[in-house]
Amino acid sequence: MVLDPTIAAFDKHAQAYQQKYMDQARYAGGLNRCCELVRDEHGSLLDLGCGPGNVSKYILDQRPMLQAEAIDLSPSMVALAGINLPEAQCSVEDVRLLKNRKGSYHLILVGFCIPYLNRTEVKELVEAASQQLISDGVLYLSFMEGEYDRSGFQLSSDGQDKAYIHYYPAEEITTALVANGFVIDTLLRTDFEKADGSKDVDVQIVAIKNSGTNHDSNDSLC
Repeated sequence: MVLDPTIAAFDKHAQAYQQKYMDQARYAGGLNRCCELVRDEHGSLLDLGCGPGNVSKYILDQRPMLQAEAIDLSPSMVALAGINLPEAQCSVEDVRLLKNRKGSYHLILVGFCIPYLNRTEVKELVEAASQQLISDGVLYLSFMEGEYDRSGFQLSSDGQDKAYIHYYPAEEITTALVANGFVIDTLLRTDFEKADGSKDVDVQIVAIKNSGTNHDSNDSLC
């Protein structure tokens, strides 16, 4: 299989990525809120761009009865996800084909996947997620905040591989969500210090597919 350079870089560094990012405690605020909102103990979860299954594992450690599926374009990442999520269905699949799925999910996770999608692809993913979620279903998104024109290639920590990273203002993502029938429940920002000493701002958004009913928000807009 010939992989896109960005996917190939993730495939090559899958073990190092797992070692660095398996612990999701820094993102506990948004992920815990997802667990609170998904009330059906036997509901369904879909993890898009699952990597080694780090985000799903955090959720499933709290909600072990959820029926989980996880997809990624990196075969090495999917292999790791299969180990970390032994009860989940893990497969090599393109998140950009979400609209073709037949599922009806209670929770869709998109943990640091949209930085590898362009604007058109992000809009299409949000629209497809709305179609795939049940009424009152939950969508979790995380990404690096910044102006879109900041996007470009970044080198891996060893300087040997590169990946194209897209930055998005939080307002652009929330606008797309609201346009597709979502209510923003939670928006959290966290500073992330990179290896070179610079900082990114990580954003977590938890959104609910609007069923026309009112929800209690935790008002975490910061």
